[in-house]
Amino acid sequence: MGKITLSDIAAASGYSIMHVSRALNGDSAVSPETREAICRTARTLGYKSTKTAVKPIAVITPSYFHFPVRVLNELKRRGMHGVLLFLNNLELANEKNFSGALSVCCGDSLPQIWNKNFTLPLIQVHDYALQSGSISGVVSDCDDEMRQSVSHLAELGHQRIVWIKEMIAEHYGIRYRNRGEAGFFDTAQKYNIASTVSIYTFADTQEKHKNLEKAINDGTTGFIINEYRYYQWIFDIFRRRNIKIPQDASVIVYDCDGTRNNYHPHLTAMQLDYDRLVQRAVDLLELRLSGDNHTIYERIPSHLLTGESTAPCR
Repeated sequence: MGKITLSDIAAASGYSIMHVSRALNGDSAVSPETREAICRTARTLGYKSTKTAVKPIAVITPSYFHFPVRVLNELKRRGMHGVLLFLNNLELANEKNFSGALSVCCGDSLPQIWNKNFTLPLIQVHDYALQSGSISGVVSDCDDEMRQSVSHLAELGHQRIVWIKEMIAEHYGIRYRNRGEAGFFDTAQKYNIASTVSIYTFADTQEKHKNLEKAINDGTTGFIINEYRYYQWIFDIFRRRNIKIPQDASVIVYDCDGTRNNYHPHLTAMQLDYDRLVQRAVDLLELRLSGDNHTIYERIPSHLLTGESTAPCR
């Protein structure tokens, strides 16, 4: 019999591949009875773990921010050593230095060149870049985020709704540029307000502010603003225009660390499930390191946290 993979153990034991991976890696979420049953099956099949890689995992990212740090912490929690590697040092991502790689928000450029230049197993994390047939990835479900946000505003009676959407750089590709738009417009169609909703995109602070002013001038009452933690500028612009939140305008932002609660009123926010995104990405990497070469691309739901910045449209 050839090399035993997690898929073989899953088929023989009756558990999912994810359950098998967690049991073999000592995850405390797996009950002792289940772990013993899976380990017994693995021993019977002659499975030998390849996870004892001495080499670290490359965590590839264009910049240092909270998300790659979360990935590094999850690797450490599982007894693996992660090393931060910036895109401008990509030539270091080889088998001599690392046993695998996780890319965080790296855009189109990385998956297009990876298989041509590197042999390390790669998992994309929160990356809407061009999907490769051989590279697994985990992203937040942007369409579902927009379905939740537009539904919330529409059920409060808002008909003129705008999504002010961060666009950053062109090299992030069409999947990144179009993220969430299907969910946004399909939900607007469901509530018969497709003709009165809009998406404005921005690449810098000046354009972001101009978009908010333009939306106000257009008579918008429902705002979805692609901002993650710095919200004061929103309050400043509304205050200058003598617009009160939520009496005159309802606002939904994005939140990553609870910052929304530092403002008054507390903001309604879409919260990405960063823990789940990171955990699933490392799960997929462990699968790949174990010899399982199935390509998996998952979308992780986010959660709308209702605050005081949304109210019925008057």
